Amino acid sequence: MADVLVASNWTNGIRTMEITRKLVTPYGADDVQFDDLTRDYAFSLTISNGDLVGETDYFWETGVHLRFQQ
Repeated sequence: MADVLVASNWTNGIRTMEITRKLVTPYGADDVQFDDLTRDYAFSLTISNGDLVGETDYFWETGVHLRFQQ
């Protein structure tokens, strides 16, 4: 989680987010390794405007697929 960087922008009612991390991490089986850029990767994404322990005003979670542009 600490290796993921997020930048966000709110313009004209639209939220745009850019999420980055290394394709291959040193965590092996404990982390997905994006070592085959020809396949799709399923993952979940959780977005919140607060911490997940306390109260939040906005919470969104979904399953998505990541496909690298060839």
